[in-house]
Amino acid sequence: MECLLKKAQDSGVDAESVIMEGYPRIKICELAAKKKADFVVMASRGMGALGRMFLGSVSDYCIHNCTSSILLVKDKEITNENA
Repeated sequence: MECLLKKAQDSGVDAESVIMEGYPRIKICELAAKKKADFVVMASRGMGALGRMFLGSVSDYCIHNCTSSILLVKDKEITNENA
C-alpha cells in the first residue's frame, strides 16, 4: 500500500492511506465526506452476484451511498480468472 501511495504522491496526487476500525463500507463513506474527497479509488474482489447477495459488497455500498465519486478498479488476475 505504501508503494502505491508514494507513486501517487510523486505524481502530484494529494493522496493518503488511512487505517480505521469499524464497518469498512460505512467508514469509507464517512471519511470521504469528512475529507471532502473528490473521489475514492477502490478495488473489486470479483465475488460475483451470488457472493454480493450473501456477503454484501463494500464497493457497491459506497457507489450508492458515498457523496464522492467512486473509481472501481478490477484486479487483472481476478478478471482473467472469471473470463
